[in-house]
Formats: sequence, C-alpha cells, structure tokens
Amino acid sequence: MSISEMLDPWRHAKSLEEYQSEMRTNRRNSLTDNFTPPTIGRRAWNMCKSLPHSPITWMFLITLGCLSALLGSLMDYWIFTIVSLRQRMILDLGEDSLASYLVWVVWTVVCGVLASSCGYFISTNSDGSGIPQMKALLAGQLGSSNVLSYATLVARCTGTVLSNASGLSVGKEGPFLHIVSIMADKLSSLAIFRPTADNFTYIRAGVACGVTAVFGSPLGGVLFSIEVTSQYYAIKNLWQSVISSSVCVLTFQIISVLQNDVLFTNTKFADFELGWELLGFLLLGVLSGVLAATFVKCVQWLHGMKIALLERLARPLVQRYLHVAVACAVTGVLAYPCHLLRWTDRVIVNDMFKDVPLANLTSIEQSTTFSPHLYLLLYLGFKFAITLVPCGLPLSCGIFTPLFTYGAVVGRLYGELLVVLVSPTVSPATYAVVGAACFASAATHTVSTAVIVFELTGQLSHMLPVMLSVLVAYSIGGMSSPSIYDVFAKIAGLNFVCADITDSVLAHKMAHEMMRPVPQVLTMHSTYADAVALLQSIESTRHAVYIPVCDDRMTLLGAVRRVDLLLVLSRLAERVTANAGSIEDDDANSTSTSMLHATPGPIGLEEAAELLLHDKALGRQTIQFGPPYDVLSYTALPINTYPPQVGYFVALSNVYVLSCVYMWAQVFVVEEGVLVGLLSMDATLNSIALDEVVALPNGKPQ
Repeated sequence: MSISEMLDPWRHAKSLEEYQSEMRTNRRNSLTDNFTPPTIGRRAWNMCKSLPHSPITWMFLITLGCLSALLGSLMDYWIFTIVSLRQRMILDLGEDSLASYLVWVVWTVVCGVLASSCGYFISTNSDGSGIPQMKALLAGQLGSSNVLSYATLVARCTGTVLSNASGLSVGKEGPFLHIVSIMADKLSSLAIFRPTADNFTYIRAGVACGVTAVFGSPLGGVLFSIEVTSQYYAIKNLWQSVISSSVCVLTFQIISVLQNDVLFTNTKFADFELGWELLGFLLLGVLSGVLAATFVKCVQWLHGMKIALLERLARPLVQRYLHVAVACAVTGVLAYPCHLLRWTDRVIVNDMFKDVPLANLTSIEQSTTFSPHLYLLLYLGFKFAITLVPCGLPLSCGIFTPLFTYGAVVGRLYGELLVVLVSPTVSPATYAVVGAACFASAATHTVSTAVIVFELTGQLSHMLPVMLSVLVAYSIGGMSSPSIYDVFAKIAGLNFVCADITDSVLAHKMAHEMMRPVPQVLTMHSTYADAVALLQSIESTRHAVYIPVCDDRMTLLGAVRRVDLLLVLSRLAERVTANAGSIEDDDANSTSTSMLHATPGPIGLEEAAELLLHDKALGRQTIQFGPPYDVLSYTALPINTYPPQVGYFVALSNVYVLSCVYMWAQVFVVEEGVLVGLLSMDATLNSIALDEVVALPNGKPQ
C-alpha cells in the first residue's frame, strides 16, 4: 500500500476504532487469496478511481454539473420572486409616484444591508466578487478551510440573491463561481468520490461549471474560468471542466424548456462581407477599450476616495454598514428616474441584440416618449455611475454582467449612429454583440468573451469582426489599466495574485535576498511540549502550512503539515481524557471504549497547552513520526520528506513560477541541504510590489 493510500484513512478517521477497521480492511484487500464479494467490490472501486479517465470521476463531474445547474436555476427563481414582489408594490403605488420612488430606494438599501450582513455575521469570505479568492486559492496562496466552508456557501447564496434582487447594478458570475467551487470541494470529500491526492482538480471543474451556469456557455465558460482564476493551467484538467460544463448546460436547457424560458435569445444576422464595416468594428473596439479602461481607473479612484472618507469612522461595523447604505441609496436615487434602468440586464441585452428598429424594442417602447437615441445616451451615463458604486462594497456581487450589458448598449448606440451617418443598411444589433464582447474583454482582460458571445448568439457569421475587435479592445485595456479583477483583489487584500509585478524585477532578485529566518524547527528528538511551543510562536503567521523538520546541523529532513500536528495533539488529548496514562501502541488502546466514540479534530493551542500542563509526562514524550522513519499509527505524525524547497541562488522568477504551478504557499530555502530561510509567497510578492511603487517617480504607480 502506498503512503498516500495510508494517509487518506489516517486523516479522515473519526476514531481509533474507525482507523483500525479501515487499515485492517486495506490489509485484507492487499492479500491475493481474499476473493470475497465485498473485497472484490472494493478492489474494483479503487481500481476505477486510479484509472486515467475514471468512471468515478465521470460520476462526480456529471453530479456536479447537474447540481450546479439546479442551484443556479433555484437562485434565479429566488431573485425573480423577490424582484416581482417589488414590482407589484411599485405598480400598486403607481410607477411615477413619490411613494413608489421611496419604496424603490428603501428596498435597495434594505436588501443591500441584508446582503452585507450575510458576510459580517455568517462568513467574511463571502464578500466581494469571489474570483480573486479562487485565484488565490488555486495558486496555493490562500487556505481553503474558511474559503470553502459551509458557512461561506450559505452566506454566498443568500448574499448573492439579496444583492441581485436589491436593484444594484451587479451580477452573480463571480459569487456563483465561488459557490460551485465550494460544492465541488464538499462533494469530493465524500468517501465515494474522495481522491487519493488533492481535490483541486475537482475544484477547477467547479470553477468552470460556475461560470457556465451563469452564461449558458460551456466552452466560453471553461476558457473564461481559466483566464480569470489561473496563472498556470494543467491541460490534463481541461477535459474534466468541459464535461462538467457540458452537463451543466444540458441540465440548464432541460430546466429552461420545462419553464418555457431562455437565458438569452439567439440572434439572426446576415452574413458578414469584408468591406468598410470592418473598420467600423475596429473603431468600436478602440472605443470600448478606452471606455473600459476609464471605468477601471474610476473604480480605483472611487475606492481610494471612499477609504479616505470611511477611515474617519472609528468602528469597522459602522464603516461597513454606512458604506453599503450610502452606495445603495445613491444607486436607488439615480436608477429610478431612468425607466430603462428598472429593467434587468438580461432584458436589456436581449433587446440590444434584436435586429429591429430601436423604437420597437420592448424596454425602449415602454420607457420613454422622446428620442430613443438620446435615451440610450442617458442610460449609458447613469449605468456607468451606478455600476461604479457597488465596486468594492462588502457584499457578495459580481461585475461581468453589468459590464457586458453596458458594452451591448454602447455597441447598439454606435450602430444606430452609423445607420444615420453612414449607411441605412447597417445592422445595429451586430454592433451591440461586438460592443458587449469588447467592453467586457477590455475590463476583465479576457479574450474568451468572444467565445461566450458566439455561444450566446448561436451563430458564427460575424466571427471575424468579433475576434478582431475584441483583440483591439483587449490590447487597449491591457495597456491602459489593470484588470477589474486585479483591482478587486487589491481591495480584498490579495495583492499577491495581481499581475502587476514585472518579470524583469523577479528575475533580478534571488531567493536568499527575500527570505526570512526560520523562527523554530522540529527535530527527530523534539517533544510534544516543543511542538506546542513552536505552534504558539507561529500562530500569527498567515501561511504556516509546513513546519520544517531538521537534524542537529539544520539539514532539512522534511516537513510536517501544521494541521496534521494539531490532529495528532487532539488524538493524544483523547488518550489523556480516557485516562490511558501513557502513550502506547494503537493495539494496546483498542479496548478503550471512551475513545471509540470520540470525534477528533484539530484542537486549539490553548487546549494543547492545557493538556501538556496537566500531563507533563506526555509533554516530555518524543514526537512519533510516521513513514519513512516509523510505521504509521493513529498518533504518528506523517512527514513529507521532500517539502517545497529551492536553492540559495535560485532566481525569484523561477520560485514564483513553481509556486503557481504547484500551489506552494511557502518555500524553504536551502544551501547544500542546510535550511537557511523561508519564503512566504504572499508577503514576498507584496514586499516586491511595494518596492516597485517606492522606486517610481513620486512614489506613485504608473
């Protein structure tokens, strides 16, 4: 049996009896002469798990795709129900009355405050877009214990529904991506699906599935999820994302047919002929790129101004709720007078994509009695403002859908002007499609929006202008401003996932220049009291994932996971509680009935210190390490004999690439095998980014 196969039951065992039973079963299964039906079934199941394209993996991906589509439809239903309730109240009071105006504003504020409360009282990890958090998690720079917890799942679902039903100009693609990732993590923890190694490949499939469930675009969703959450991507994981996304779309289509509804209506455009219109599409790409870069710069400026104002308030809770309440009130006050802003983004996009006269569109026809062109221009001004306001709010919300909608309106108005000024044969709806892809691409720094547009519209007749215009907008946005998701990452304090540190700076710095001393290490002679003291010394360290194990000459022998060390201490606490008297072999303690019903879990440092205070004999015991130094028992501490490590003179650019590919949160620096320092990747990158800012003229980033 391999070490990884042994560690799986060790980490998931809830009691000594469960661990021993699992190990006995594994030993029996390893015997060649045991051919009982249960044993054959277990062997077949384990064999299926180990196959390259395992049927168990297919079952997981199909289940994940179905569940994500069902949850997405359920959340859409909740949002629709809440919005319908508000609409009925507005109609009862009269759409143009002062009372309905007040109801709209109060509704927006109340729903926004409730959405923010989900993040404050349930899980703070549910605040924001969710995409920066997942990017940090998949880069190995963020612990998954809280980001992928059940509390975060509940807060994300509730907060996303409330924020989208409030009337704020927000979307749900980022939060839902996070939600499905949590579902994938929890689903993969079931014994039937549990992988032998890490479950990050399943989480990546969940990320793609979350985007697909929002857009109804399987290939575009997969590509978009890779672009916004991965710095380096393993192609071997691509097939899993495609399968789960395809099943998600299939389930979503079945639900749509049953509900007699569609996410986005397919368009019918004439074939594109190469001519002067190509120049018009390219100019639209330039316009969209400039507008998107302006939007991102405005988000940065507005957030800085809000921080300066909110810092005057002493209490963080007051800052949080005042920030949300004022933003929601401003949105409600600006949105209600413009009838077009009362429609959902989905309705606006479908209308802009219709190849009919502007005055005949449902949203325009029922919203104004004067010039539709002027009304669209007014909409763009108000939409720009109310989309800026929610950026950086401490609540669960996305940004892609409002950006996509804004680009569609920009493109439609641009096409209508071409009809008036250039040629009446121009199709304005095609420019709406191109504008939506260009604006979203320039703001998010993704080119996969073009693929999303192809799948949403259901045709490829304008593939050339869409692709070329998106590339133009993408280039202008990339040269002029950071990605909107990088801005959100900085707002969330996740600076280390931003792509604003140049390769040249990293290449000229060595690992030893940025390392920090290792405060304390374990040795083969360390006691459990030493382990508790070490844990207390690194408690304030954010990413103390591995604790080094060295010999007397500081030669790095391996490392142990912090969570494994806490788990061992909790199991030792069971024995003390059961009055075992001393640490004995697992077999000798198998008759302890009080242990059989215990449910161990990582204990806090205070409990561990108190344990050793009451049982000094235990504190003096030498730590029992597992393979390869000793057999793996219930209280043995597993050791990784090859932890993340680099040489003394390795360029930091190489360390950065390795940390992204292998998801290393911390890296040990060794010189001829001797441990000399430690690199915490987030602190290191933040320090380099700060040095770059200080080195610039006036200390300001370009």
